[in-house]
Amino acid sequence: MMKRFLGVAVVVLVGTAVADVAFSARTIPVTTGLEASVEARRDGDVWRVTATARNAAATNVTFKLALAAEPGFAATRYLIPGVNYNGNAFVQAIAGDQHNPDRAAAWGAPDIPTGWEKDGEPWIFAYDRSGIPSCTISENKDTVFALFASVEDAASHVSACSMERKPDGSFRHLVYWPVTEAPVSYTDKRKFSPRYDTWLTLKPGETFTAHAWACAGRPPWPDYGFAAIFPVAWKLLKPDVSAQLPVAEVLRLDKAFMDWGRRATKTGFWYNPYLDDVIARCELELYVRMRPHWAAVELLSGIPGITELSASLILSETGFDMSQFEDADHLCSWAGLVPGNNESAGKRKSGRTRKGNAMLRTTLVNCAHAAVKRKDSFFTDDSSLMESLGYEVHIVIDPYDNPKLTKEEDFVG
Repeated sequence: MMKRFLGVAVVVLVGTAVADVAFSARTIPVTTGLEASVEARRDGDVWRVTATARNAAATNVTFKLALAAEPGFAATRYLIPGVNYNGNAFVQAIAGDQHNPDRAAAWGAPDIPTGWEKDGEPWIFAYDRSGIPSCTISENKDTVFALFASVEDAASHVSACSMERKPDGSFRHLVYWPVTEAPVSYTDKRKFSPRYDTWLTLKPGETFTAHAWACAGRPPWPDYGFAAIFPVAWKLLKPDVSAQLPVAEVLRLDKAFMDWGRRATKTGFWYNPYLDDVIARCELELYVRMRPHWAAVELLSGIPGITELSASLILSETGFDMSQFEDADHLCSWAGLVPGNNESAGKRKSGRTRKGNAMLRTTLVNCAHAAVKRKDSFFTDDSSLMESLGYEVHIVIDPYDNPKLTKEEDFVG
């Protein structure tokens, strides 16, 4: 069924993988004498869609052409591959945290695209931001639908895409010709620039035609509808990608890379380079949360061997109210750093310390080992000074720093 009127054409197809799909085309702006039409041909759950604009006016017209597809089902997730995964919901949540603006700024929010709109205007992204040109995807547990530009000619390929959520929870998928980025353009990390527009111009009697593809299916796994779309898109777009290496060589390199990522360090633990970023973000979060107590952090980090990070970890475990500990000895005992008193028949046995706060204990042990390595520190490897002042020197080895220890062992010297 097809309807055509000034600037807009609509096609409704019924009986597909989704309840119904409505395709429409319109010009922006709608101009007298400028006609838009759409044709959708179905083969199973794949549609080849053609959008056309014709200038029936007596003068030149400048415009954009928009193709819309409405699959009609309530979606639980949406995706613009490589750009926007379900509105980048994680960053969106941080951006909305009004009680912690420092955390929002540290994570780059809100200066990256979130949601499907900005300031009430839908996001529009250029075709070349995604591996599938101008691709938009919506899905629920039963159905996935996608619309994307064809690459058969430059007029079709050079495009943009957008999504609009309707009141019933479904999405309107859009492809624009030519390139548009709005309401702003995301030009660099955490940087927005003014919107980017290009336009089509037709002389009287001229016609502009562009092609797109749409497909529907069932997600093979919950929230992974893209896995059903990608093989179809690959077949339809027919990318000219030739193998650069034999399959056996690719497998060998893949295994070598995975082995590198899981290589053992000198401490005996497997190392994953991607964890570096996770650790850095955790440290940043700790610093942000400790900001109101930074005077205490600076005071504690004045002790040799204790850095600002160590001070933050210590204070996060002990708290700031020291009145809860009767004296320093009680604090050491709570941390598990007091040597055990195991004596029988006048013979002293193991001096293993009692179990205490694992995080605090490990942090303090590391700080102690760092302190004795400083030549200008009172806590030096040469313990003669401390012994001459009446101190008993204790060396504590933390099992987490020594992979050769199979159980927790403390040595008193």
